[in-house]
Amino acid sequence: MGAREDLRTIRTAESKYEECALGIERGVSGELDGLPGWRWEVFRTPTHVAQLKRMSQIQFMVYRPDGIKAFEWGGLREGE
Repeated sequence: MGAREDLRTIRTAESKYEECALGIERGVSGELDGLPGWRWEVFRTPTHVAQLKRMSQIQFMVYRPDGIKAFEWGGLREGE
């Protein structure tokens, strides 16, 4: 894969991660738009911060067409 394809893959994956983190994407897995064979998966785990805020910890992974994990990002999201 060339640099241009790498950048497109990363930007597409970042966009899907943001959709998951913002609660726009409610699914738990799927194919990255426009990238046949590339798949994403997200896990949301409820957690509490300072006992007043309900949060969800997000773990987001992207897999190459051969099934090997290419990227993984994590973060917190309010609610859930």
